[in-house]
Amino acid sequence: MDPLETIKYRDFEIEIYQDEDAESPREAWDNLCTMTCLHKRYDLGDKHDFSSSDFQSWIELKKALMKNHGAYLIEPLFMLDHSGITIRMGYGFGDVDPQGWDWGQIGYIWTSREKILKEYGVKRISPEIKEKVQRIMQSEIEIYDQYLRGEIYGYTIEDPVGDSCWGYYGYDFEKNGLLDDARNAIDWYIEQTVQMRAEANIMEVGN
Repeated sequence: MDPLETIKYRDFEIEIYQDEDAESPREAWDNLCTMTCLHKRYDLGDKHDFSSSDFQSWIELKKALMKNHGAYLIEPLFMLDHSGITIRMGYGFGDVDPQGWDWGQIGYIWTSREKILKEYGVKRISPEIKEKVQRIMQSEIEIYDQYLRGEIYGYTIEDPVGDSCWGYYGYDFEKNGLLDDARNAIDWYIEQTVQMRAEANIMEVGN
């Protein structure tokens, strides 16, 4: 597999690849929110026992989540299916597909009052905490969307550095920490090499 991009740093090459073996963040991560999705062709969001035949409308699903699962903060989820899939919270894709041919609601993202209280160690949910949870909810959607679009990456640095790391979300390699980690690995190798040579010179002089 050819690298998507090769970046030179201190005479070494950082090769960046798409992470094709990345786990879903809905399974591998400890999330504050739950994504309950119903779709005929795609298995999306978190695992659940619901079926699309159980409900006549999205409102019925919302009421079931609130009544039976304690959904406190709850927002609709929408998916655009066109040369790949992408999702949004709270509103649809009318800005890119005004006719609505390729998008629609797929479920809800939600969390319970009990989970919020436990997460923040409080007895009541203040407006500030509610705002924080809404930001987390949006962040979980963005991360899962990057996973669905295949925007997860890793890097390799060939010998003598011989380092690699995977699981960086998003195509901005400066922002997601990929380049910082790769550069740090090179810096560490160079520092260790310089130190080892200095120690070898001292031993040679001593002999």
